[in-house]
Amino acid sequence: MVKRREWCDRLKNKTAFGQACSTMISDDGWLTKAKNGTLTLQPQLQKEILEGFRKFYCKKRYKRQYVDIAGGVVWKLCADRNNGCFVLTDKSGIALTNNGIEITVSKKCSALNKEAEIIEACRGSIHYEQILSFKVGDDTEVDHCNDGGFKNIYCKWRATIPESTDQLYENVIKNDILNTETTKIGYQTFKEPILTQWKTFHLKNAELQEISKEEHLHITKKRRLIK
Repeated sequence: MVKRREWCDRLKNKTAFGQACSTMISDDGWLTKAKNGTLTLQPQLQKEILEGFRKFYCKKRYKRQYVDIAGGVVWKLCADRNNGCFVLTDKSGIALTNNGIEITVSKKCSALNKEAEIIEACRGSIHYEQILSFKVGDDTEVDHCNDGGFKNIYCKWRATIPESTDQLYENVIKNDILNTETTKIGYQTFKEPILTQWKTFHLKNAELQEISKEEHLHITKKRRLIK
């Protein structure tokens, strides 16, 4: 467990903050406790975690307004129940919501990158229907073996649509990370008609292969070296 006297050192930058949170989560067995319904974050710890979010959470993200008004945090299981995330609450411990969806925040406190968010939506939109449905083995991964891999398919698709990065970002949907249905819908997807346009394009152009994790890592690194 991260000692409280060390917390100030962990607030020097967002990387240190994220690592401090990860240490608490793993060393204190938050995942097991959350599954058992026995996880409780003491008020002082909540205060310290909120301090980190207020210092490092990106001011350009819409959730920042909730970070600023939050009175506490809890940690809940994500949809796949293999991971968890922080949920902002008011001072009485009731989760803050937007359109009925609880406000979750990542300990990474990543800066807003619209292009990266669009790519995540592309991957999320096809993950269940086109990637997982292709997979047979338990300890394998699915690789885009077409020329240039996934990146090449993405670039070709972007060349076919008129939307700018800003316009396309407005079509990105971040689904409820706590809802089990999200494992099928996708954590990050698109509004229609962009969703169907992308899924159809990917299905038509992707060539997939199922390989070991080690092979996938090697191929991915090799592709990154190609200009």
